[in-house]
Amino acid sequence: MSVTWVVALTAVMWMPYAMNAIMVGGIMDAVGYPEEPISRSA
Repeated sequence: MSVTWVVALTAVMWMPYAMNAIMVGGIMDAVGYPEEPISRSA
């Protein structure tokens, strides 16, 4: 049961990073490796 909690909380912690990456660079740059990476900060 504790493994389930660890997986769930890890997914919750990664959501803001993933959403920021998608909003800043688009889905293709977020899941791939862009030629010219851009800053992920706001």
